Amino acid sequence: MTLKSSLKNSAVLIKKSKKPFFAIFTLQLLFMVLFFAVHLHYQPKMLQNTKAILDYMENVQIDGQKAAQEMLAGKFSLGPDPLMISRNYREFRSSFVALSLISLLLFIAFCGTIWYFTSVISSNKKFNVKSYLNFILKFSVVSVIFAAFSFGAVFLALNSFFNPFSQASLPMLIFSIIATLILAYFTYVSFPLLGRHSLKELAKRIFSIGINHLFRIIFCIFIVLSLIASGLILVFYLIENGNILAMSASIAGVLLLMGFLRIFFCIYVNGLD
Repeated sequence: MTLKSSLKNSAVLIKKSKKPFFAIFTLQLLFMVLFFAVHLHYQPKMLQNTKAILDYMENVQIDGQKAAQEMLAGKFSLGPDPLMISRNYREFRSSFVALSLISLLLFIAFCGTIWYFTSVISSNKKFNVKSYLNFILKFSVVSVIFAAFSFGAVFLALNSFFNPFSQASLPMLIFSIIATLILAYFTYVSFPLLGRHSLKELAKRIFSIGINHLFRIIFCIFIVLSLIASGLILVFYLIENGNILAMSASIAGVLLLMGFLRIFFCIYVNGLD
């Protein structure tokens, strides 16, 4: 199926499924509000811990290689408060874990339901409780696997970054970003397939489609992200100009666009299956 035909089919199916599409719009709005509320609660604490560690390391002029040599020689060079780094890192880690777990639960509950309705619309089917629960189960498994691997990569990067004796923070950060992007790609490809395959078949189909149609899917994702980014730029522009009415309308427009593009992507990937 071509991109053009996928766009046409998306518009036709949305006209036939107005209630599920409205449900997608509403769930996206609720998810956005709750997601930002959770991040606004935890991120200031995490930034404060990070700033405290960086300021302390700068003030005492900690050099990783030199400090490691002095530690081996029995000389401690971590300044007047050597436990300050580990204390702030533990607080940062606790906030990060709480933020990640809550975000994951919100993602599974809301985005899982959103993708189910997307699957319902793209396959021209009706809501069914049994199929919904089965879809959410598969969505949860895929999301937890992605979260486990990506959080592991992030923790490796954080441990390297906050360790004053480590010299590998940049390579570890680059590795974490690349690994997370690869995982995100295959996870995103899997969502349109959840309503069509069992968990046993899913892994094979994800890698088969994701690898065999790599460039076509990446181009499709690029189109989706470019359109969403354009909408978000407009929203931020209106926020800066203080036009509340236009800003609210543009946010609603972006959410509608996201719903449409999700259905478009689902139809396109299923056409490659």
